[in-house]
Amino acid sequence: MGGHAGSTRDEARDAWLVGEGFTVLRFWNDDILLRTDDVLAQIVFAIEREDVRADHAGRRVGTTTSPHGAHPSTAPKSIDS
Repeated sequence: MGGHAGSTRDEARDAWLVGEGFTVLRFWNDDILLRTDDVLAQIVFAIEREDVRADHAGRRVGTTTSPHGAHPSTAPKSIDS
C-alpha cells in the first residue's frame, strides 16, 4: 500500500486545512473500497461529534474550528496510495 502516511507533505497540508477550520480524516483506499460502511460510520461519527462541540461552544452547529481524529476504534489513515 501507499507509503504516504505521515509524510511531511501530508502534515503541511493538514496543518493548513485545520488552520482554515477543516477537520481532516484519513482512510486507506482499501478501507474505502472494501469497508465502505465502516468508513461512512466514522465520517458520521466525526460530524456528530463536531456538531456536539459546536453546540456546547455556542457556535453555529456544523462549523468546524478544531482538529480531531477519526473514530476511536481506528487510527487516522492516509487516503494516498
